[in-house]
Amino acid sequence: MVIARLVGLMDRAVCDPMLLTSPILDRPGPQILHTNKAFEHMTGYVAEDIRGDTPRLFQGPKTDKQILCDLKDSCRVGREFAAVATNYDRTGEEYVVQWVIRPVRYSGSIIAFLSVQRNLDEVPVMSRVFSVGQVFDIVEKELGAGLG
Repeated sequence: MVIARLVGLMDRAVCDPMLLTSPILDRPGPQILHTNKAFEHMTGYVAEDIRGDTPRLFQGPKTDKQILCDLKDSCRVGREFAAVATNYDRTGEEYVVQWVIRPVRYSGSIIAFLSVQRNLDEVPVMSRVFSVGQVFDIVEKELGAGLG
């Protein structure tokens, strides 16, 4: 139920790219559960085409492996993680992305991870009304469930 409500909120979020994944961190996971239209626009991937895939498909030669190790360590202990990394879109073109990832908890257990992202190559073009933290605050208020 929480995941379904979160998916509905993501679909209404038109400004920031959002990615929802399963909580499984070891290979082959995590799995992509849902993305919103802004994420599709940023990456060129349609949600239906990548559902069940791993977010590792956005990594490439210039993706900093230490950032990925730090991300995994933070997720394992249920902490929020923020970083700037080089990712790759569907065509293989690189872009610099800022992401903030928080665990989604239900009844004390982590049931998913939610990532709010910003393509830093496009930030001057896109007007931002909310900070990433404010986006998470809005999601938490709407869900009535804890993120992070």
